[in-house]
Amino acid sequence: MLLIRQIVVKSKSAYRRSDIVTLSPEDLWRTRCLDFGLQSGQIASQTHILGLGDEIRARVNTLYMAATFGGGAAGSFAGVLAWSFGGWTSACGPSLALIAAAGTMLILNWKNEHQSSHMNGE
Repeated sequence: MLLIRQIVVKSKSAYRRSDIVTLSPEDLWRTRCLDFGLQSGQIASQTHILGLGDEIRARVNTLYMAATFGGGAAGSFAGVLAWSFGGWTSACGPSLALIAAAGTMLILNWKNEHQSSHMNGE
């Protein structure tokens, strides 16, 4: 049996039939995978932060959480703004560009670390 959930969006005065958004089972699966990935990343980051020394742990955790919520709010605003200009293409294009930039930085950083470790004889 396929389960389809409905999310009801509240309008100004009452719930209207046009305000109901239906999610398919595939959408629910994708949402759960996204949530799992985000929570896994946050757990990994906080595990690293909590492994720091006692004198700096609280300050770094505060900075991390402020950046997480601030970045989430800015990303939500930018996504809605991009969506209003051109739908999925406008919303996903900048996201893919940022992912590609992050991947490039990761590869370049790995190459620099790999080269420096060979120069030091490690």
